[in-house]
Amino acid sequence: AVGPDTPVTQLTGVGEARAKKLAKLGLARAADLLTYYPRDYEDRRKIYSLQEAPVGQRVCVAATAAEHPRKARIRQGLELVQLKVVDHTGALHLTFFNQGYVERALRAGEEYIFFGTVEKQGRRCTMVNPIFERADSQSFTGRIMPIYRLTAGISNHLMASLTRQVLPCADGLADSLPQRIRQEQGLASAQFAVQNIHFPADEEALALARRRLIFEELFSLTCGLALLRTRRDGEAGPAFSAPPMEQFLSLLPFSLTGAQRRAMEEMAADMAAGPPMNRLVQGDVGSGKTAVAAACAWMTHQAGWQSAMMAP
Repeated sequence: AVGPDTPVTQLTGVGEARAKKLAKLGLARAADLLTYYPRDYEDRRKIYSLQEAPVGQRVCVAATAAEHPRKARIRQGLELVQLKVVDHTGALHLTFFNQGYVERALRAGEEYIFFGTVEKQGRRCTMVNPIFERADSQSFTGRIMPIYRLTAGISNHLMASLTRQVLPCADGLADSLPQRIRQEQGLASAQFAVQNIHFPADEEALALARRRLIFEELFSLTCGLALLRTRRDGEAGPAFSAPPMEQFLSLLPFSLTGAQRRAMEEMAADMAAGPPMNRLVQGDVGSGKTAVAAACAWMTHQAGWQSAMMAP
């Protein structure tokens, strides 16, 4: 059985070469795939007849292979497979480039779901390199399909296939959010969120999964910042006994605003208190934030310490 620590090399479709390419995406274990969320989605739920299929759009069509696929080698390094598929409304001519396996995968008389872009060449409808599945065995057609960030040599179809293989691991996920918070905020469980962020049952399930994962990320960030503040508050820093602020003000060729002076006085009090100071000075362009920072650097210097000012 696949577990969170199962290496990707043990998944169907992954050898050493593909494992190295997956490593570029930070994917080494099954658990990595679970948290490698899609960047977008493609709605493949509507299945068209050949006559209704809109031209120039990626769509799903249901059709039956009218013949056995024909394979031909055009030149060195270029092989193509062609066949005609039909339904009760018309015909569609398929071409697969450098996908020799299609000759064995598609059987005359069988019905398939093809996903690709329908194009018109005169009165002839065509589709190049479509994704296909048997009509009675759909996994990546007839559904909302995840679209992942990829790297060379790793297709979206492979990523979705690997994620589907490891998805059962989500059933054993420990929920990082306390049940009380989930109930108060109306949040889905971790298992539901992971399953539906990859393969959502519908738009509502996707929205619930997104909301849960976004909340969890911000919740974890907030808890981490609070922990850092708690650690910092318990530390002792150097307490500065700087000269009166008037000495600094006399060095400036302009007068300060009330807000600037108040910010400087609050910082001076912080720097004299002992615990490390961590402040954000917010103001419009030209409001004098740099002068406030310069006051802190001056107080640091007067107390016998060094300071550094960095600017983008």
